[in-house]
Amino acid sequence: MTLQIPIWKDGSQAMSGALVDACFIDLQSIELIRSAYIKFYYLVEKDALVLLHNEKNTGRASPKEKAMFGRKCDGIARKVGSLDEYAISEEGRIWNGENGTKYLSDGGLKMPKIMKDMLHQKINKHGLSFVKTHQLEIIGFLHSAQYLQLLVMDIPSWYVCRIQRKPLCEVPKTLVNVDELITIIHEVLVAKFHIIRCLKKLNDYNINNEILKARLRKRKKLNDDYEFPKSHDTPTKKGLKTDRFKQ
Repeated sequence: MTLQIPIWKDGSQAMSGALVDACFIDLQSIELIRSAYIKFYYLVEKDALVLLHNEKNTGRASPKEKAMFGRKCDGIARKVGSLDEYAISEEGRIWNGENGTKYLSDGGLKMPKIMKDMLHQKINKHGLSFVKTHQLEIIGFLHSAQYLQLLVMDIPSWYVCRIQRKPLCEVPKTLVNVDELITIIHEVLVAKFHIIRCLKKLNDYNINNEILKARLRKRKKLNDDYEFPKSHDTPTKKGLKTDRFKQ
């Protein structure tokens, strides 16, 4: 018995991304954005930036301004209705081994840079101490045909970014090697747990901030409405005159 693996138009087998989509289908607070939408958002932001510079007659945008909308990748997992990003994915249709150019360039250069930028985004928003204390992580899915490798990046100390590379997993072609399928599903579910944990930490932080702000507003309102009683003037004391002080 063989597995029902989708086939691309060119006849090659579909990537392991179908398993990732199946594991994240019940997570309503996270949306997986594919490459077509990412390129659309990238072009919209780029056109807006170029239009702004044309209006100011300042020429081309600087490298720092271009870095504001980041690098392009094949997939991003972000919170629904927000720009908070928690995971990325890079996909390749052909597997050329662990020494393949696509595998080395994506897993060794492109993905670590994007994951580091996403961590710095959280540092700029919440602070370095918060990211270190709550152990916020960024997940990377590296797809190559039927192979999948997970990457996890966090900040163990100061501004040092640590990346962990999980072993390669392969989607089996037949049910004879079902143990490999269980292994890859387990790795994806572990990555899903990391994303849910980071999302919960940030949600609790935002809720606590809102509660604290509400208390401060209420306290300020009470202080503004409070009427202090009228104070009385301190009575003046008159010195006693005695005969011995008279000249």
